[in-house]
Amino acid sequence: MQLNAGRAAEEAAGLARWLRPEYQAPEEAKVAKQGKLLEVEVDAAEAQVAAAEKCPWPPTLPEQADALRGLLNSLNAPADVPTLAAAFDKKRTKKHLEQVERRLETLAALGPAEA
Repeated sequence: MQLNAGRAAEEAAGLARWLRPEYQAPEEAKVAKQGKLLEVEVDAAEAQVAAAEKCPWPPTLPEQADALRGLLNSLNAPADVPTLAAAFDKKRTKKHLEQVERRLETLAALGPAEA
């Protein structure tokens, strides 16, 4: 009964605990998942990239895509574009971030990465 009273108080305060959030509240589950990705998983990827030795940014498109694929395979968590760009020994300019993003889009279209 204490659990029921506690849950009722949580629900009155606006907190709902779903058994199957993807089915019962898909929009809330999507927002929660995105928030978790941005806060927790990207932090884990940033720590992993920071601990690794920086690699040179390859000069050609196929080599860049291959380098990004290798980096993605080595990470234990999803990473955002700035985190992935930081893994390479190149100044993080807007142009470099755009190159990394375009290569990731290409990999996602081909299948080895998720957007």
